[in-house]
Amino acid sequence: MYCSGLGGEISPIKQVTSQLGTSNADKIMALGLSMLDQDINILTVDTNNYTSWNDVKMLYIELYQELIDGVVINEALLNDYQVRLETLKKE
Repeated sequence: MYCSGLGGEISPIKQVTSQLGTSNADKIMALGLSMLDQDINILTVDTNNYTSWNDVKMLYIELYQELIDGVVINEALLNDYQVRLETLKKE
């Protein structure tokens, strides 16, 4: 009932997960679906703590695009993003 009550058919999560391949998009989808099996804590971010919230969003968009493009995400790259994020914080 839930799957068809939203105006169309939604495949059950297990069925969708079993059909995912090895593409970067499928890997991201699998990670997203795996979150449904875990407890999720939602944190809020005080946007006033940053000089430009738009710059913060653009930084995350850039990182997301690198994930989509298949860039190897390693600790050095993530540290670089963290430093860039820290420079956007207000003193």
